[in-house]
Formats: sequence, structure tokens, C-alpha cells
Amino acid sequence: MERVVERANVWLANQRVVRNKGAAGVDGVTVAEFKDWRAVRWPSVKKTLLEGRYLPRPVRRVDTGAPPLLDPPGYARHRPEATLLYQLVEQHYPAFRRLRAESGRPLPDYVQEEFEAYLKCGHLEQGFLRVRCEDCHADLLVAFSCKKHGFCPSCGARRMAETAAFLADEGLPERPLRRSSAR
Repeated sequence: MERVVERANVWLANQRVVRNKGAAGVDGVTVAEFKDWRAVRWPSVKKTLLEGRYLPRPVRRVDTGAPPLLDPPGYARHRPEATLLYQLVEQHYPAFRRLRAESGRPLPDYVQEEFEAYLKCGHLEQGFLRVRCEDCHADLLVAFSCKKHGFCPSCGARRMAETAAFLADEGLPERPLRRSSAR
């Protein structure tokens, strides 16, 4: 996080937004006004980022003129950020981690990795595959998953389905199974 908030990195990010003619965000701050805003508010934003307490505002949609990606009939992309579990973890995990560290009992690395991976799981900005149907030519964006063994319901359901398919295809014998009656 220290590298993210370095002056040079913030300056480069600002230059990219200016070059791309970025629109004002949900806060209404334009690219031209950002320099004054940064001089006043950046120190407190930087501090909350470094402490792990920063909660960003929602991103404003901008019409790029590109045709929308339409999901084919019967398909709905999983949106983890809309689930109650995700919202609870996203809202309370930074404070929980900080309180544990302050009490001298930080979370083990593997637990932190599970939480961090869960919060990235299923987000298109973390990577995706673009899949095209050969029949109807509909495009799908399939987000990468965290593939963790913790509490991610999406990955847990996928693993359960894969295990059931494996058992049905290769794990169980080809002959019919019958329960013997106990007498």
C-alpha cells in the first residue's frame, strides 16, 4: 500500500486520468479541481489508506458509447458484491484485522490471504475470460475466482459440483449400488 500512495504513483495516475479526459466522479470533483482537492484532502485520505480504514464511494458509470455486453437468456453473472456476506466482510474486515493487531494477536497470514482473496473473487477488474457463443454470438465475461478453500460460497459450490462429477464419472464403480438391509 505504501507504493500505491507514493507521490510519483499518484501523479502518474492523475496524468492518466487527464490524458483520458476523465469525468468527475461521484464526489463531483473534476480533473481541473482535483489539484486543489488533493492539496487539502489527500493527507487524510492517504492516512486512512495506510491504516486500512478507507472505504471508497461507489464508482459512477460513464457512457463510453461502446455497445453493452448482454447476458444471454438464462444466464446471470454472479455478483459477489451484492451478497450480504460480502458486504459484511468488506465493511468489517479492515477494522477486525486492525483490532486483532492492536491487541497483540494479529490474524495468521493464511487467514488474511483468505479474506483478501474472497474480497477479490468474482470481480471483473481482477481478471476475466471473454466467452462467445458460436450459435447466438452472445459475449459473456466470466470473472476469475479465488479458488480458496475457506468460506467463499462461490468457490465452495464449484468444488462441490466438481467432486460430485468426479465421483460419478470416475470414483464410483460402474455397477449398480444397492444398500443391504440390516436384519
